[in-house]
Amino acid sequence: MSPRALVPLLLASLAACGGDNQPPSLAIVPDQQVVVGDSLVLVVIASDPDGDRLDFSAKGLPDAAQLTPRSRDEAVLTYSPAITDTQPGGRRYAVTLEAADGNGGVARQSFGLVVYPAFGVPTFDLPSGVVLNLAQEDDLSLAITVKDDDSTDVDIALTEAPEGAKLQRSGHKTALFHWRPSDAQRLVAVHRAVFSAQDEAHAPVTFVLTLVLLNAEKQAGCDGTPPTVTHHVPADAASSGSLTLSLDAADADSKVRASSVRWTRGDPEGAYQEAPLERLSADGPTWRATVDVGAPASGGTLVHYSFTTTDNDDPTGVACDQTSRTPKSGWFTAAIYPSGGPSGACVDDAAEPDDNPGAARAATTGTLSGRRMCGAEADVVRVVESAGAQVSATVRYEATQGSLALRLMDATGATLAAGAVTEPGVVTARLEAASGDVFIEVSASDQATRLSYSLEIGVGILQCEADAQEPNDSAATAKSIGIGVYADLRVCAGDVDFHRIATSPNQALRFAVAFDARYGDLDLELRGGDGTTVLATAASAKSVEELTYTSAAGGDVFLRVYGVDGARNGYTLTVSAVGSGPGVCPSDGLGDNRVPEDAAVLFQGVYEGFTVCSGAPDWFAVDLNGGETLDVLTEGVGGPAPSVAIYVDPTAGPVASSAVGSDGLGEASYTLAGAGRLYYAIETTAAQVGYAMLQDVSDPPGACRPDRFEPNGAGSPVPLDPGVTTWLRLCGGDDVDAFTLELPPFTVVTVITGHAAGGGYTDLKLLGPTGAELSAAVDQRDGAYIEVLVEAGGAVTLLVEPYEIGASGLGYDLAVFID
Repeated sequence: MSPRALVPLLLASLAACGGDNQPPSLAIVPDQQVVVGDSLVLVVIASDPDGDRLDFSAKGLPDAAQLTPRSRDEAVLTYSPAITDTQPGGRRYAVTLEAADGNGGVARQSFGLVVYPAFGVPTFDLPSGVVLNLAQEDDLSLAITVKDDDSTDVDIALTEAPEGAKLQRSGHKTALFHWRPSDAQRLVAVHRAVFSAQDEAHAPVTFVLTLVLLNAEKQAGCDGTPPTVTHHVPADAASSGSLTLSLDAADADSKVRASSVRWTRGDPEGAYQEAPLERLSADGPTWRATVDVGAPASGGTLVHYSFTTTDNDDPTGVACDQTSRTPKSGWFTAAIYPSGGPSGACVDDAAEPDDNPGAARAATTGTLSGRRMCGAEADVVRVVESAGAQVSATVRYEATQGSLALRLMDATGATLAAGAVTEPGVVTARLEAASGDVFIEVSASDQATRLSYSLEIGVGILQCEADAQEPNDSAATAKSIGIGVYADLRVCAGDVDFHRIATSPNQALRFAVAFDARYGDLDLELRGGDGTTVLATAASAKSVEELTYTSAAGGDVFLRVYGVDGARNGYTLTVSAVGSGPGVCPSDGLGDNRVPEDAAVLFQGVYEGFTVCSGAPDWFAVDLNGGETLDVLTEGVGGPAPSVAIYVDPTAGPVASSAVGSDGLGEASYTLAGAGRLYYAIETTAAQVGYAMLQDVSDPPGACRPDRFEPNGAGSPVPLDPGVTTWLRLCGGDDVDAFTLELPPFTVVTVITGHAAGGGYTDLKLLGPTGAELSAAVDQRDGAYIEVLVEAGGAVTLLVEPYEIGASGLGYDLAVFID
């Protein structure tokens, strides 16, 4: 094989050399290998922030290798090895590439070049790196092939890999590599695996494979956006040891299903505890928790906290539910004091004393959380390496609790840039080019001030020029845009961009902002016509932020693009229509279920966040054993309830149907005499309506009847297809349900049971081909859950075991997903 190097995926950042000149960067070069008789062609890519032309050189190359410049920031390494360049088992050359800008800046990259003889030594037939797009696939399965012309068998081993990765032999010179990144591994973009190959006559040969993760924060195939969360920090207050926290949460795609708070007192780097929040009303946006933080100290105690809020974008499980952390980084801070303590007491932060440049703490780009203002005082921060840079500062606080001022100043206290209020509780100041050290002063003039605040700092060495949409730092100055692509936009340090979009009634739009997250994280907010009400957010850590919004009444909305923790970056904004007209509806997590063949199969229960449109019904299906009654109930959200029609044969007329009753609900019911499938369709005459739905199955009266899979005890399991299987039965404490599944190697199996609480439990066991237990789960209330990687292929057995089942039995739903 003639290997041609892949264009490297990531740039290595090198430390600055000082002065105004910025050093270049060289793209990462993975280890290379070449066999005598083949040729190596490697493109070396570099970049220079100052635009300088770069001179390329290399150390450690074989004599026959040549490095030839082909542009101001690229060179090509070519090499055709001779037999004298290698030895039995191969020879490794330690190569160092250099790119110099001529002004003292130099970038270096080192890699290994291994030259193998033409025959006899094993060689890997692999690329230098692979990319796993986690928005499309949750795991990586890669065939490993080794070439060795004079050996019939080669030993292939995995000598280094991320935790959890596996290698399984599949042939004499082949193996299968499998890796499913954990949640912790998803936080790191680049990993590596090292393989070795050894035949009967040579030393082991190694190969380094670079593994790059894309869209690590998004599950494969998942649509939707995280919840939008609004929180106001409570004012300083007396307390015996409890702290009440609340937030408002909404989701553009479904409903918010859970929220929790993590908190600690005193040291923000200390151990955190977690407590759930409760929704105040069934459909309301407000969630609240009262946590016991312990009695406050005599002078007061600071409590630091953050929220995690999860939606229900995945109506059939939890894999595609989206989560928001609020705030995205850092923490909120509240202060409590003992009852009857001194009037006007104020607990300050750990940075004190910091009221002048001489006492200022050093800081750089990022957010300082948990800052406190006590009385008419000043807090001062020194910006590190600010000389010659663009410096910005933004203060955020609760405007109902007081007022703060902000300015940038020099070491003598002279003002360099004054802060301006951009919206209530937000003050921003920016200096385009600092001539020396810059100090940030946050102050209050009212002696009664007692409040918490955060300080965002942005430092940019290169000047950030205004784009074509500027000035657009507020809703009042936002330029109007429509459907289209807007390139070469920029968010500078301390800057925000507002874009105005006119919408028509029931128009669905998708907003996407693309940028390179390595150079600064950008987030999105969609605001209502008042410019302040937040309708939806997109705040991931990836390089594309996107959200979808349907305007019910039409009118102007504002898209706000901003940097996280003082970040700045260039971006491209795309506004596109999601679709309109009969048969086209916004995605609600069910997929395309507009025809009976694509009917969604769900567990019994209540579902929220669905959408149905005129001419595009939602179809569902339920499999029953015979004698059960199916009840379906719908309630409209923002419009009339959609109607329900139940079918035995979807090509014939309905066997039961309903219009909307006087109670405003749609309801239909039908009893199926024998085993089979019932379909039902949810329809509306409105252009589009959201709805909630109850799907409920009740067993016939009398003794528990065996379900349609019986007999399927532990000794006689029956085959089961992956997917959702509805309404099975456990009749008594001895009725075990057993199923078999045929699995390929390295398969992730997920098993879920669901049932009404109070009638018994469905414990789970998964047994391997030899009968060994692979995984087990105990049903705690209304179902059990298993997720396990099955390494060896073959037939596995799933056992659903009863516990505390009464004479009437227990009906349950079962889902099996194979990945």
